[in-house]
Amino acid sequence: AAALQDVINTAHRRWAGCELLHVDVRVQGEHAAPEIARALRQLSEQGEALGIDAIILTRGGGSIEDLWAFNERIVADAVFNCRLPIVAAIGHETDTTVAELVADMRCATPTQAAMTLVPDRKALDHQVTQMAGRLRMSLQRQSQMANQRLTAISRHRIFTRPQALLEMPQQRLTHAQHRMTQALPGRLAPATTRVSQAVARLSRVMQRRVTQADQQVKAMSRTLQAVGPKRVLERGYTYTTDSNGKLLRSVNDVTDGQSITTVLADGKVQSVVGDSGQKPPTPKAAPTSKPRKRRSKLKAQDGDQPGLFG
Repeated sequence: AAALQDVINTAHRRWAGCELLHVDVRVQGEHAAPEIARALRQLSEQGEALGIDAIILTRGGGSIEDLWAFNERIVADAVFNCRLPIVAAIGHETDTTVAELVADMRCATPTQAAMTLVPDRKALDHQVTQMAGRLRMSLQRQSQMANQRLTAISRHRIFTRPQALLEMPQQRLTHAQHRMTQALPGRLAPATTRVSQAVARLSRVMQRRVTQADQQVKAMSRTLQAVGPKRVLERGYTYTTDSNGKLLRSVNDVTDGQSITTVLADGKVQSVVGDSGQKPPTPKAAPTSKPRKRRSKLKAQDGDQPGLFG
């Protein structure tokens, strides 16, 4: 009972709102070990539903025989398999049991166990106060740094002289235009010279090509004139065509009474065939008299010219 009262008093003193769940079991005697093990198993299974954060396994001091239940294997297994953290404070500070060795943490006294699990409100208040002070100082420092950066930015020439943003590009543009104006004549003069030279060379080449072509045309014209039909006619030759303009190459190409045209160098002569010169067909019966020869008159364009046959 004294150990239980120490735990309750210490917990409420350190944190008034702390809730404690008291599970009363026998802590010595023949039936103590099974009851302790059963209670630990129930708390392990129902601890989450009950909202239990940790377990204090404790009892007051006594002889080794009085504390022997906490040395039993069944209690040690229950402590080891418990899902909740267990702080063991059994007997006096000099007493040591197997359950304490298996527990998550061992404390010398029940008061120390309560102090280990229950936070001290005053200490927490002090910590909160310190943290609030550090947070306040951090915010002030960050605010000062932000103000300094803002002041430095506001002093930049972008904000003090915004027209400078336009002056510098304008100066660079003016300088570039000046350099371009100076460099342009020097760049254009060689190009102009090269173009003029190219035009002159092209003109000479074209003139040479035209002269050569003219000479070739004249040579071909002279050749055509030398071998042309007119020059042949001028040398005394003629050619004869029928009424359709077909060239006559043999006496077999004409018949008696056919109109023909003879082309000379200075004109044409139209004639009518009187005797084509063809051999007459062999008669079936011998003629009694020699056939009478047909005579024709040459009709010329010039009435004073005699006929071909006298």
